[in-house]
Amino acid sequence: MAKHAHKIMLHQHKTWRCMLSGCNYFVHRGLEFTIPGKLLICWGCSDEFMATDESLLEEMPMCDDCKRGNRGGPTDEEVERHIEIQLALGKAGVKTVEELPSSTRSLLRIRGILPPLPLETVKPTKPVEERKPTIEETMDEIEVYDPPDEE
Repeated sequence: MAKHAHKIMLHQHKTWRCMLSGCNYFVHRGLEFTIPGKLLICWGCSDEFMATDESLLEEMPMCDDCKRGNRGGPTDEEVERHIEIQLALGKAGVKTVEELPSSTRSLLRIRGILPPLPLETVKPTKPVEERKPTIEETMDEIEVYDPPDEE
């Protein structure tokens, strides 16, 4: 009997192997009828679930919720953003986004890959000018010169 739930994967289309470190559980292809009923770890959400014949149709078995898309797993856009960030980190030779040059971070923000900076951290480059008065407001302030009557 297993001491833990297995995170199995179809390895080289020949055997189902548990991919957890230190586990050597495997089942040869063709004998997978022994797997249903065993406790597995979902590749989508990492929750435990009971293996079924349907779950073994995928190379990396997932629970029913993840297969149906009911989980809050990453969307395609989130996966693409993650890939873009990893590519930028690799090109710059750094490990964290904070280590990226500011120009690269700005470009990633413009492209929508990184979230925008919070407004309180954005410093204006030049002083904010006050709003100029409209013509009507200016006309109201002008005193009309009324010359004295000559007698």
